[in-house]
Amino acid sequence: MKSRATLILAILALEVAMKRYAVVLSALCILSTADNLAQEPKGRSGAGAKILEMFQKADRDGDGKLSREEGRLLPNFAEIDQDRDGFLTPQESRTGIFASNDRK
Repeated sequence: MKSRATLILAILALEVAMKRYAVVLSALCILSTADNLAQEPKGRSGAGAKILEMFQKADRDGDGKLSREEGRLLPNFAEIDQDRDGFLTPQESRTGIFASNDRK
């Protein structure tokens, strides 16, 4: 009986350890993804920083996104607005501008 109870406790301890491992692994994946999204696409040295600088100048109200009015000089605003919320985030701007340049 004692060995059966010990086995059950060992299985429970292993299950708890596996859940902790899964949580840590998930957190690492999320952080890695966020870091990758923040980096410039390969071969675009300095371009992302320039786009961010232009984005910040156009963001007149400083809310961290561009309204249609603030982005009025972008002829493809609707195309760049990936989530169709009527605003451009820095990530949408950078991704959209690189994509439109790649199509040219």
